[in-house]
Amino acid sequence: MIKKIGMLARKDLEALLDDKVYLDLYVKVKDKWRQKDSIILNTIGMKEDLE
Repeated sequence: MIKKIGMLARKDLEALLDDKVYLDLYVKVKDKWRQKDSIILNTIGMKEDLE
């Protein structure tokens, strides 16, 4: 999924800039993220959708 996100973002940037782009992605992982679904939902702004 991360690879797909990067590829799509790179293509969008290349179209916007009309030039080739090298995009380097870094992923930051929060401690115990699997046990805390609310962290993920808050981060991507979806927590309100489930309430």
